[in-house]
Amino acid sequence: QLSAAILENPNGGLGQLRTLLTLAEDQSSERAQAMAVASCAVVFLDILPGFHIRQHGSGSSGGDQQDGEQEGITVDENGVQLSREVRKLREQESSLLAAYQRYLRLLERLAKPADDSPPSLLATRCLCRLLV
Repeated sequence: QLSAAILENPNGGLGQLRTLLTLAEDQSSERAQAMAVASCAVVFLDILPGFHIRQHGSGSSGGDQQDGEQEGITVDENGVQLSREVRKLREQESSLLAAYQRYLRLLERLAKPADDSPPSLLATRCLCRLLV
C-alpha cells in the first residue's frame, strides 16, 4: 500500500518513501524487510527516470530569504533569485536523492556478506536491477 501511494504521487510521497525505507532497514522480521527492500526497488525504478536531479552548489537547498526581497522569492547560494515553486522542487529533488543514497547504502550492507542468504541475494538482485 505504501508503494502504491508513493507511485500515485511521487512528489508528495517522499515522507511515505522514508517510512518504507525505515521498514527496509528494520531487521526484526526478515520477511517484512525483504518485502520493503523489494518495494523500494520498484518505487525507485519507477520514479527516478522522471526526475531531473541537478547539482545546485554547496549551500542549502534554497537559501535564506534576505531583507528587501519580494514575498515568495529567495536567493540561492549563487545569488540567483528563486521562486517558492523552484525552491520546493529543489527540496524535493534533494530529499529524493538522499532517500536513494540511503537505499543504496542499505543494499550495500545487506549484500556485503556475499553469501547465499536470502537478504544478501535480494540486495544483489535489487542492485543489479537499478544498474540496468
